[in-house]
Amino acid sequence: MKHTRILLADDHVMVLDGIQALLKSEENLEIIGKVTNGDQLLEALKEELPDLIILDINMPGKDGIDLTDEIKCLYPEMKILILSMYNRKEFARKLLAVGADGYISKNAGKGVMLEAIHAIGEGKQYYAEGLLPDPKEEEEEKQQFTALSTREKGVVQMIAKGHSTHEIAKALDLSTYTIDTHRKRILSKIHGK
Repeated sequence: MKHTRILLADDHVMVLDGIQALLKSEENLEIIGKVTNGDQLLEALKEELPDLIILDINMPGKDGIDLTDEIKCLYPEMKILILSMYNRKEFARKLLAVGADGYISKNAGKGVMLEAIHAIGEGKQYYAEGLLPDPKEEEEEKQQFTALSTREKGVVQMIAKGHSTHEIAKALDLSTYTIDTHRKRILSKIHGK
């Protein structure tokens, strides 16, 4: 394997130190820097470009998805491996869309991380098992979503952004009872109940 220069980005210093210690014994891997937020990451890239960025999905300010999108626009050839506490297909979809080269769980062992680094170094993508969206599942979800009314789609999008029933009701100038009714109809349509 070729020599790979890595920049680590995570808002937890202990995680940064842990990854550095984990990779320290690998002779072809060199940690060239560690940053704890998106602004530091973008500044570091102005100084020196690594071969690979290992980036936490949950960063203060811009999250890993937004940072990946911005970095890929500025440096299209930059390789990015995303780390997350969550194994979620919806993150995988978003990360694929913005060009992330890999996505693994922080719970994965050293072997998985090295496997991901090697695969990405060879120009491949590496998404942890079960995270890549199944095209059949995606088509079913797309059909379910198109069955929703315009109002229901708006409610789903607000739910996805983490808004509460009260916040959605206030934003749409509706009662919380109406939003609860929309939620029930959405679930019924999506789950076929």
